[in-house]
Amino acid sequence: MRGACVIAILFALATIASAEEYGPIAIEQLPSLGPPRNGAYCESRFLIRNDSAQQHTVRIDIKSMVFMMSSGSTHTSREFTIAPRSSESLSLPDFVAANAIGSGDAIVTIDGRDQRQHLTVTRPNVGDWNRGGGYVLIGREVPQTLVTFLFPDYTSGLPVRADIPPSGWSDQWIQYGRFDGAILTPRDWSETPPPVRAALLQWVSAGGTLIFLGRPDSYPSLRPANEITEFAAGHYGFGTVVFTGNEPLLNEEQAKQLRAQWQRAPQGTQATDQLNASMPILDSNNVPIGAMFSLLIVFAITGGPVSLFALAKKDRRIWIFLTLPLLAIGTAAIVVTALIFSEGWVRVQKTTALTLLDEGRGEATTIGWTGIYSTFAPNGKVRFDSTSEVRPFFFAKDAATDWTDGQRFMSGWIASRVPSHFALRKVEARRERMPIRVDGGKVFALNGLGVPIEELHVELENGAIYRAEHIPAGKEVVLKPMGKSAVVDTKDPSALYGSSATWHSLAGRVKNEVWDYLTPGTYIAVIKRSPFVEPALENATKSTSDTVVIGRSAHAS
Repeated sequence: MRGACVIAILFALATIASAEEYGPIAIEQLPSLGPPRNGAYCESRFLIRNDSAQQHTVRIDIKSMVFMMSSGSTHTSREFTIAPRSSESLSLPDFVAANAIGSGDAIVTIDGRDQRQHLTVTRPNVGDWNRGGGYVLIGREVPQTLVTFLFPDYTSGLPVRADIPPSGWSDQWIQYGRFDGAILTPRDWSETPPPVRAALLQWVSAGGTLIFLGRPDSYPSLRPANEITEFAAGHYGFGTVVFTGNEPLLNEEQAKQLRAQWQRAPQGTQATDQLNASMPILDSNNVPIGAMFSLLIVFAITGGPVSLFALAKKDRRIWIFLTLPLLAIGTAAIVVTALIFSEGWVRVQKTTALTLLDEGRGEATTIGWTGIYSTFAPNGKVRFDSTSEVRPFFFAKDAATDWTDGQRFMSGWIASRVPSHFALRKVEARRERMPIRVDGGKVFALNGLGVPIEELHVELENGAIYRAEHIPAGKEVVLKPMGKSAVVDTKDPSALYGSSATWHSLAGRVKNEVWDYLTPGTYIAVIKRSPFVEPALENATKSTSDTVVIGRSAHAS
């Protein structure tokens, strides 16, 4: 532990000594954990030093070249204020949409003035990260013999050995979203700072698999994972924690069971028409396609042969260079006007999601889909929280994101009049509660979710199930008894986790099989306006978030 601290101090001193100087500001890139992966976030970390007696506003804008079908570039930026004579570390995430070049060019702006000298930002190429089988973070203390045994070929997954000490790992859970699993030793875990440890557990709650070679001194309480028979294991949120022996000598059957854990959620893609069919963002399409097509045919005929014939009779053929642009402008104006009148000024966000609310931990984990449609591109008007992992089902070429006040889509993410679907994962601290009390033989529930509940099912510790409908926010109601569940083998919510292509269906599956997912001390609430998913689209004309909440009461064991 002392050696790791010494290394970290020496590294910090070395980076400060070699920092790029921008007047009173010095900037140096710090190492980040592992290479990037297509369709996931990758952060760049910087150490910033202000040698002056005044505070300064610094902005870093990283441009990266990407290649998929055609070349493009992505921009990710962040602005912050650094106090006088101080040093701060800065994390700047970037969504890797496609194959990215190893180094990027960063523009540094200080107090509103672009600096002439650019900052070179280096990171590994995507390379082999396109292989299937899952991507697994390997702790620095994990024996290489075990790694070789667990990953004999690319179908078993891609092991990524941690190249920096745990003290340098990210404290943002979305930075671990590119990993499907992680294998750590108790020593790796003990060297992990509390903020990093919390981020790793949030990643597990969002569906990750954490495998320990032995039992660490501290780990959270887990739900039973009876389907894992070869090892001690438990579920945490949508994810799984597995404990092997201190010096595991695995057989092939045990290795297969471990691989199955980090291969639960292969990356999923769907065609645009399939996305619209699975979750239509608009209720209907009122665009007069037939009339617009007829108008274009009329324009082609009028602007071409008819105009040429008429101008030829008047010996004014040169006028075609005037009449054709005027006809084009007039036709475009008619088309745009027709679209606005038929569709109106539309800005719609639609979300369907499943939320696990653990009242004891004070944490909510949400997975699902969100979709945005806008008559005109809402550049700079879409903002997700920094705790939200938002992955598009399309190639986001030339996309720009600003991380100053969350995750703001500046341009290139959402085109005008094109439904844009995203896979959404979110883990955050929440204080919503659903107090349940028994008084005089009756069961009462207080809606503390902050939004109206359409339907509520509650299972008490004795297995009795109760139900209520249409509960306003903040109101306590008497629940109706429904008897005891006849379900022998209930389903754990972690079993729902899989490819992101299926996340839109999770809420409906739980709603249709409520009794299968109820366990003593839990409740399931159906809500129409989720407090756990932010309304990312500003000035939306319509925003819906159909969500099912599986909650675990704070007093449940």
